[in-house]
Amino acid sequence: ELRFKKGDQPFTMLELFRNIRKAIWQEVNEGTNINSFRRELQRMHLYVLKNMVVKTPPTYPHDAVTLARADLVAIKNKIEENLTSENLDPYTTAHLQETKAKIEAALDAQVQAGI
Repeated sequence: ELRFKKGDQPFTMLELFRNIRKAIWQEVNEGTNINSFRRELQRMHLYVLKNMVVKTPPTYPHDAVTLARADLVAIKNKIEENLTSENLDPYTTAHLQETKAKIEAALDAQVQAGI
């Protein structure tokens, strides 16, 4: 981002993280059921974000680790909003509960490791 002239519009790391999160977690943002293919995609994305946050020593740029952590928190917050809904099917509810638990474990591990 620092290499661009003022007025240029670079595609930033923040935009990358934000756009990927919005695309992969679309159903969570909309409060709708999640089919099995999308649940698997979300599991893969969660795996990548968790590894970025808890891996020691960090193998990613620090800004990427910070953005990964912010994504985990944002996903967890949206999941908490969705879990109060009675419109979700049992598969989606179980997936969201499991995902929330994994995010909390990753965030706790990061704090305990002092990363």
